Amino acid sequence: MLSDAFKYFIYLIVAQGISFFSILVPKSDKVLFFSKPDYSDNSKYLFTKMLELNLHKKLDLIWVVYANIDVKNVKRRTLKYLYHILTAKYIISTHDAPIWKSRNQTAIFTEHGMPFKATGHLAYGKYYNNSLKQRLSLYFISKKIDYLLSTSRLHAIILAATWRLSIDKILITGFPRQDALFDKKSEKNALKLNIKKDSFSKLILYAPTFRDWSNDDLSSNILHNKKLQQYLEQNNYLLIYKPHKNTKNKSHIKFIHKNIMLLENNDLLRKGLHLYDIFSVFNIVLTDYSSIFYETTLLDIPIIFYVPDMERYFMNRGFIFNPIKWLPGHIVKNIDEILYALDDCLKFDPYKQKRNFIKNVMFDKLNNCSVRVIDLIFNKYLES
Repeated sequence: MLSDAFKYFIYLIVAQGISFFSILVPKSDKVLFFSKPDYSDNSKYLFTKMLELNLHKKLDLIWVVYANIDVKNVKRRTLKYLYHILTAKYIISTHDAPIWKSRNQTAIFTEHGMPFKATGHLAYGKYYNNSLKQRLSLYFISKKIDYLLSTSRLHAIILAATWRLSIDKILITGFPRQDALFDKKSEKNALKLNIKKDSFSKLILYAPTFRDWSNDDLSSNILHNKKLQQYLEQNNYLLIYKPHKNTKNKSHIKFIHKNIMLLENNDLLRKGLHLYDIFSVFNIVLTDYSSIFYETTLLDIPIIFYVPDMERYFMNRGFIFNPIKWLPGHIVKNIDEILYALDDCLKFDPYKQKRNFIKNVMFDKLNNCSVRVIDLIFNKYLES
């Protein structure tokens, strides 16, 4: 059986072959959109704004997907896909830049997270950058990025180090998805998902990240805890559990308890939504090492960090910032501490000033981010 490293080596050879051949192929005014999952995150918000600005009349906007969607698309690993990757002038992706990209194509890497847990060339835990496959992947992806979106000068500096890029390749535009945070449709969108804000006194979002090295789902420690369930019921709070897209969720029951609801990516995608389309309905965000806490500061929502495995996470992946000094919220490791933090957040909100500090250093641009990106990269199509 072929090893993962050998398979990746074969992929690199094929991708580089496509890249060299692609230089000879004329490019059309075509934009390919990539995201994980399909039709989501920054790529989707950028696409939507391009439609609003009628850029689809001047540019051929095509989504590259695994499953069919309601907008113009092509499925991966088909002959049509090969044709489009050879003839597209622009590539927009939430996850990396494609290794098959040629010199006469422009790759815009929108990013999908922000710097807290170490990634790229900054990852130093024992799980990361220890294999030839990982090192080759980082090297080739970095070479293919033409533009990388960031939210602030500090963020831009960190990204330059993460991907070993020249700082002039990093655009301080804000993330396109930030625009959704300031939209007034959150409650209406939440109703599409059967989230009725008026039926509960508080809504709590629980959005943990995933662990690359383990299938352990720490969320079960919370979701099935009787003490927490009783607390939520007594206070008429609804906890909405949004698992990471890479987490292998064993249960698809929508209501784990009458005060605990499961919200999966597919639930959002079926309604044409992303988590950011409903974000402002939440009163508290419970997370761990997920960079979702950064954008939470834009709405000034209290944050609690449930991190019972902080030491293990540090050893396996690493952090860019010292968690104890950097995180703008209660750091908790068990249910009793979570319950205390929930009460403290709602009564006193002791981390409000620290949230404001994080917002100011991590966000130079707050909204209108999609338009800012389009002005910088597609300006000639707006003027023509």
